[in-house]
Amino acid sequence: MQPAPPVSSPATFSRRLSAPPRTLDGAQRLAVMTKGSDLHVGAAVMTALLLGFTPTLRRDGIVAQLLPHHDAEAVVDTVEQVRRSGKSRSWSEWEVTAHVVGEPAAVATGSLRSPVAVGDPVHALVPDARPDLALAWQDDRQPSLVGVWFAALLLLIGVFATTAGLVRNRRDLQLLRDGLLTRGTIVKRSSRTVKGDTT
Repeated sequence: MQPAPPVSSPATFSRRLSAPPRTLDGAQRLAVMTKGSDLHVGAAVMTALLLGFTPTLRRDGIVAQLLPHHDAEAVVDTVEQVRRSGKSRSWSEWEVTAHVVGEPAAVATGSLRSPVAVGDPVHALVPDARPDLALAWQDDRQPSLVGVWFAALLLLIGVFATTAGLVRNRRDLQLLRDGLLTRGTIVKRSSRTVKGDTT
């Protein structure tokens, strides 16, 4: 059994830490407020959503679905076949633009899963206040907001994790600034091995 480490005296503690309230510089505040896995996980989730989800908002017509809108008929003007791939499969999509019948200001865009040609009829979902964000879609591929709700759930998880980390770190910051020096008694000890070193 390993001998217990020597207990530091109050004088030793006083040399390491001044009496409260303590002055903390910006680097110390930043180090305390950004520590912890919760905060890092939350920030990573929100960053991933920002970088990965935002570029699809216009292509998938998510903005058009969230705004008050109406359905209209449209005619395909341009078509471009795009090859996409995932972890286990690949597929083709047809990126199209289409003019909305009777609404010159509305040019619908969309990624269709079935092949179309210039002049083919498609449907358009046209936001009332933003006709320039119109979404082109087909009978068998109606727009779905499943991706929106999934992203919203991930966003809530990220916000919750980040908030929990900030609250905990703020408490630790207040303890570092205003905490009183005291002595304690070790009631339990354990050891663990990390990268070959035992602590």
